[in-house]
Amino acid sequence: MISRRIRLRLGLIAFALAALGSASAAQGAYLTLGTSNLSNATTTLYGSTTGPELLVKNANGSVASAFGLYGLLTATSPTVASAAVRGQNSSTNGFGYGVWGSQAGSGTGVYGFTPSGRGLWGNTTSGIGVRGQSTSGIGVSGQHTATTGTAPGVSASTNSRDAGADALVATVTPIYPGAASAAVRGQNNGISTAGYGVWGSHAGSGVGVQGTTLSGTGVYGATSGLGKGVYGRSTSGVGVEGYSVNGYGGWFDGANGVYANAHDSTGDGGVFAGRTGVAGFGTSGTGVYGHSTSAVGIHGASSYSYGVQGSSQQSDGVHGEGYLSGVAGASPSGDGIYGETTSGYAGYFVGNVGITGTCTGCTGPSSLQIDHPLDPAHKYLQHSGVASSDQLDLYSGNVVTDGRGFATVLLPRWFQALNRSFRYQLTIVGRSFARAIVWKEIAHNRFTIRTDQPQVKVSWLVTGIRHDRYANKHRGPVEVQKPTKEQGKYLHPELYGKPKAEGIGYHKARRARAPARPSQRR
Repeated sequence: MISRRIRLRLGLIAFALAALGSASAAQGAYLTLGTSNLSNATTTLYGSTTGPELLVKNANGSVASAFGLYGLLTATSPTVASAAVRGQNSSTNGFGYGVWGSQAGSGTGVYGFTPSGRGLWGNTTSGIGVRGQSTSGIGVSGQHTATTGTAPGVSASTNSRDAGADALVATVTPIYPGAASAAVRGQNNGISTAGYGVWGSHAGSGVGVQGTTLSGTGVYGATSGLGKGVYGRSTSGVGVEGYSVNGYGGWFDGANGVYANAHDSTGDGGVFAGRTGVAGFGTSGTGVYGHSTSAVGIHGASSYSYGVQGSSQQSDGVHGEGYLSGVAGASPSGDGIYGETTSGYAGYFVGNVGITGTCTGCTGPSSLQIDHPLDPAHKYLQHSGVASSDQLDLYSGNVVTDGRGFATVLLPRWFQALNRSFRYQLTIVGRSFARAIVWKEIAHNRFTIRTDQPQVKVSWLVTGIRHDRYANKHRGPVEVQKPTKEQGKYLHPELYGKPKAEGIGYHKARRARAPARPSQRR
């Protein structure tokens, strides 16, 4: 016989089984596989398995609408944080993923699409919003597939106003990278001149593109054709600017080291630089080449040193070619062009030389030098010039008197317009002891000689002092005081036992150094 206590326990068990059965029946009606289900309640699948808690498989991959798992948000105006499929990782460390997508072949692990919004969007308060990683392919790839439009394939932006904030950072992590490795590489496959491989711009007055390095090249540009390795342009500022504390702000190497073109004659020129303004080095080409169609090809200026300095081991230190002047120099108080040499020529001119002002020292001890007429291949013939305290002109000639002993010497029409204060010298030529005198002095650009015998050959010499307008305006005294800056200095200090440094116009010679090549080049 069953006791009352046992009957009570059996009743409780039966009630529990009935309640469990009722719950199972209700759950079966709530979620039915193979058909559509409608519910406004949250359904939770909970467990601690080491594998997938929920595994959904679809073996049909032959159509585009085949999905292993499909989440659909039917609302046409959802809230901001609504999601058709949402994955969350509650981990507080750096491991695990909120959503993981993978593909066993060469397809796409995670794919996002939107007609006009964001195909894939990642957000974080302090970490990485979106990260892509690949062992042999591309970690993250962005592409604008349309043939029109200006939207970028990949866009990066930052709202931070702190110093050093970056919209996009790329890093080559190995400390010994391979040749031609690049943290950021831009490539334009166009075959015309349109477009850019890398474009940098700044809306204000800052820097569009900046490159820095400890000892290498901050910005490096190269082209294999006729294009430009580095091209900079500015409407009012500096197109390309380089700065270095101890090295070179810009280093250019090629057939033409630097090619600069200035379109506006009112600007500073094609190349503008400070300290060592421009240093160019060429092994067989041109170190610095300047060209201008209407202004100055190369302009150099310095407050205390050389505006332009050039050096060459085997050719010209500075070579200029121009329609007006190949090389032009001007100075308000110093030397327009200064040349110095210890063994060659301080200045060497092939062709005519024009001088509009005073030529100091032009009548020096060797003012004439030609190939020797008797040995032109091995010797020079040198003559000294004639100097005078006056602006003296000298004329000479020979004449034969007539049967009465008279001879008239006709001078050029401009003779008396150029000269005054005439002096004469007559010499009898031949075995005659005849006497000759100036019978009539110069008048109407002629003078008359008379000898005491007929048919006598006379050699004459006439000098005159210039009195044309230029000579009258620039007639200087014979003895003058040296200017203050030349006091105590000499034209030829070595003749008076003085050092060369006390010479007038002396410039301390500086040995020009060819710029050293950078230690690291691409």
